[in-house]
Amino acid sequence: MKMDDNSMSILENVDEDKKLEFLKKCIDRISDAATVPFADLCKSFPEIDPASVMMCFGAILKDTENYITNKKENIDETLLQILDEQSEKVKNSFKDKFLAGQEKLLNFDWKANLVLESNSISNLNEPIVTLSFSVKNKDDVIVECNEEELDSLIQELEKAKLEAQSVFS
Repeated sequence: MKMDDNSMSILENVDEDKKLEFLKKCIDRISDAATVPFADLCKSFPEIDPASVMMCFGAILKDTENYITNKKENIDETLLQILDEQSEKVKNSFKDKFLAGQEKLLNFDWKANLVLESNSISNLNEPIVTLSFSVKNKDDVIVECNEEELDSLIQELEKAKLEAQSVFS
């Protein structure tokens, strides 16, 4: 953790075994491996006041998010070691939590049309694609685009796929 982050400075004076135990319990709580009630977490470390435990937990959660998105440069060495050991469990937990609230694509349909003319242009001859996405618990999403817009949409979706893969791989 960044030492300029006061929420982690409370661990500077805690012996290494207690620090390790505290960090592991926090990571277990974050990854749901063991649902450690917050009050029990505070009771386990009476030398740390509850407000400081809560602030420290918030900093650990933020660093765990940074770890998952490969921003590891400012993470406390002991925490980084724990996260490396429990990498799959932590990543899967974050993935499950992230995806739990997301809409799910149920079905996809497309239709191609050739627009020969419109009320303002007599010789248009432009191919148009209509995409229909059926999404869980949502109204269908319908997108109509020309070839250039379709290429742009595909490029953006490929970028989003790569970003999601980098976060969840």
